[in-house]
Amino acid sequence: MRILIICGLAALQAAAQENSWKTEIDNSLVRVERRIVALHETGAAAELPPGLIVFLTDHAVRLTTALKQEELRGKLGQFFWHSGGRIAVENLSEHRVEVARVTPKFSPASEQTSAPLNRRNILFDNDLIRVRHIRFARGGKTAMHPVVPRVLIPLSAYHIKFTRAGGRVEEFRMKAGDIRFDPEGAFSDENLGDSLEVLRIELKAGN
Repeated sequence: MRILIICGLAALQAAAQENSWKTEIDNSLVRVERRIVALHETGAAAELPPGLIVFLTDHAVRLTTALKQEELRGKLGQFFWHSGGRIAVENLSEHRVEVARVTPKFSPASEQTSAPLNRRNILFDNDLIRVRHIRFARGGKTAMHPVVPRVLIPLSAYHIKFTRAGGRVEEFRMKAGDIRFDPEGAFSDENLGDSLEVLRIELKAGN
């Protein structure tokens, strides 16, 4: 009996850990957390700060906030901006669903910022972040260019070589649904793998 009780408690603890937000990135600019919503799980409503909610898997969910209830169905990489407040998620899928929460830790700029020179691939834009859907052909290269701090979420397999200003070279291999932070700086890059797609969340800290 005691063994059964211990095993039961261990299972409950494991489930609680699986269903909680797990921090993947936490720095002075942004916190990024990942959560697994179990099959047919109805999560209790939680108070969340303003941030971007990104689906890391195909999904069918019911969202409930103080203002409305709606169903969302879609694929990896789809997202919505949560303005803050209580929100509950019910998994309507026949599989577990993974989501990421990208929470900026800075305040909007006090002065209005100018429109970006390059508006290609912009899916969403507010006073804290800008979201782009980037496609990069096999063997593609870019010249050295400045970048703002950003969060990257590949939507396909990802094998990139970065050459930083100063000559430092780095290679990154990621799979769809992984998450990475890039600081402000300058680099050139080269796609060493197949054609890829990535969700790029640019942070407007100080811009």
